[in-house]
Amino acid sequence: MTTKATDPTDPSNPSDSSTPSEGSMPSSLRTRGRAVSDKEKPIDPFDPATFAVSPEALAAMQGDVGVVPQLTGISVRKPRKQEFFRVSADSAFAMVAPILELEDERETYLVLPAVAATLPGDVTMRELRVCQTRQGTLFIWPVPVLVQDAKKWSAWHTSARQIMATAQKHWCRMTSDQGAGRYNSAIATGITAEPCWPVDMSMRDLLELAFGKERLITEQGHPVVKRLLGVE
Repeated sequence: MTTKATDPTDPSNPSDSSTPSEGSMPSSLRTRGRAVSDKEKPIDPFDPATFAVSPEALAAMQGDVGVVPQLTGISVRKPRKQEFFRVSADSAFAMVAPILELEDERETYLVLPAVAATLPGDVTMRELRVCQTRQGTLFIWPVPVLVQDAKKWSAWHTSARQIMATAQKHWCRMTSDQGAGRYNSAIATGITAEPCWPVDMSMRDLLELAFGKERLITEQGHPVVKRLLGVE
């Protein structure tokens, strides 16, 4: 008996099982008579898996890849009563300089010594200390300098300097006690993390960010000096 050869390309050949029929495939994998790969599946916008983010992509979105934060400014102020702060113990981040504080405007100026000598009642010597809050924000604290005449010391000045020394080793809060006429401090005993001080910036760089040209007095012709001396 002669057997008829079968044509594997003949769709009517029942013995060809290499390709499943459309009816045998799930509806999710059928489209116009051809199989659909997983890559061609339509995206379900409400499937939680659609929003899965890899660690690499998450780091990129959070700005941790190829981005270096740049410090653009530093406040010159006292520590706020509701913040814990530290004072840098590095002598490179400390200096004594003449400071002019305008109370009404709440502005602080760095004054050259030659100009400060013409404003004895307005300019005071301050120890500029670099500080950092728990949130990592830097600021410069102009701490009062104790003069030689002890009679001119006040409890405000001495307590501020005591807190400055404590904050070099501990996270502190500083609050004013108007009744006692002094500052009080509280130590955060539960905070063990140490602050990260800038390693690529000098005190000169920090002073420029804190005062800039707008808060630097280098000559007697400065508008603020003229105003204080009554010169128009």
